[in-house]
Amino acid sequence: MHKAEINNRPLNNPVWLFLVGVAIVAGLGLAWIQGDQGGPKLDSVDTIAITKASFLFQFAKSNDWPEETRKGNFKIGIHGNRILFDFLVEKYSSQTIGVRCWK
Repeated sequence: MHKAEINNRPLNNPVWLFLVGVAIVAGLGLAWIQGDQGGPKLDSVDTIAITKASFLFQFAKSNDWPEETRKGNFKIGIHGNRILFDFLVEKYSSQTIGVRCWK
């Protein structure tokens, strides 16, 4: 029966076994670091809806509206985007546009 050899040196050389062990541990460590280990997850927040909501509010707040339109609540309609609507209500419902309430 033949012994495993590389360049006429047996594979049971302590230095060779140590290097193989280090390579295996390093590979496993790298795989563990790159794997999903329960770390922080990416948000499932809709950043486009947040950006649109911020734009709508800043647009409404920064415009100089005509005097005759400055009475009553400031109303805005959102069609077909429930996430945008919910974010507007959550973030800006307590804000005012001039002296008018945001609805």
